[in-house]
Amino acid sequence: MGAVRRLGVKELQPFVESLRASGYQGDCVLFTTSVSASTLRYLHDHKIRTIPFSYPAVRNHQPFLYGWKIWKPLLALLPEQETRLKLARLVWDLFFLRFLFYRDYLRTHVGYSHIMLTDVRDVIFQANPFIWMGQKQGVFCFEEASGLTIGESQANSRMVREVFGANGLAQVSHRQVSCAGITFGTRTSLLLYLQSFLHLALQAMNLWPCSSIVTGK
Repeated sequence: MGAVRRLGVKELQPFVESLRASGYQGDCVLFTTSVSASTLRYLHDHKIRTIPFSYPAVRNHQPFLYGWKIWKPLLALLPEQETRLKLARLVWDLFFLRFLFYRDYLRTHVGYSHIMLTDVRDVIFQANPFIWMGQKQGVFCFEEASGLTIGESQANSRMVREVFGANGLAQVSHRQVSCAGITFGTRTSLLLYLQSFLHLALQAMNLWPCSSIVTGK
């Protein structure tokens, strides 16, 4: 599963055609916004399932994101997390929204046992992406650079500090940097991971500086 915004056939070809050449025969689901009709036809011709969503953006971000420090305490007044998430849908950057889309989709499509969450524009498949998993259970993330901790990475430590403050950074600075772009998991474990991510995103002190860094990559 992945999310696509403002990408055309040329940008999507490496992902789509390498996936189909890899021998993978399962479903591929892309959440799409600001994608042309011809691009959607290309995806459908390659048996890619697309789910459209609306995303009004100013400089790549939803306008309300810039007021997160106002919205966060208001959302916290709501008793149910699901209600908070429905409203966060109108605020969050696409980097965060995609995790909400993935969770909601997996909740209503119970037939998937092994799932890959993936970036799209910069991913090329060399083989069936699920061969290595076998009977492994759990959530699997991948190192950005072997041995690099969050505290040692200028970009990652800055993002964590801006989103969760100095205390939040102190709690995770010794942890290995792992890529958020590609994550594998078995159904139950991955749903727990996604729920934890969404809970943390609701607790964030600030979100738009983090989004700016991610968008600029």
